[in-house]
Amino acid sequence: MIPFKADEPFWTPLIQALVIVVVLCAIALAALWAAQRRGALKIPLGQRRLRVLERLVLGRGCTLVLIEYDGRRILVGQTAQMFSLLDSAPAPVERSTSAL
Repeated sequence: MIPFKADEPFWTPLIQALVIVVVLCAIALAALWAAQRRGALKIPLGQRRLRVLERLVLGRGCTLVLIEYDGRRILVGQTAQMFSLLDSAPAPVERSTSAL
């Protein structure tokens, strides 16, 4: 004996497909958000003009920071209250080491 099975409404498969699409979009957005939080999506927008080359912690709240800015190197002292320019000089020219 075959049990009676009523026909499903035509929108049931559409609703199931819509739910699957929404779940997949939510998973993709969560993956993009997680990658952005970890810094994996940082895309360089051209050459940066400002770079922190080194940072040296001297003590509680005191730091020396070496910054390169537009071809100059700047040494800055940082405390909890202020920044102080300690020294400024042109950045050294990088020489290519090619064998002659």
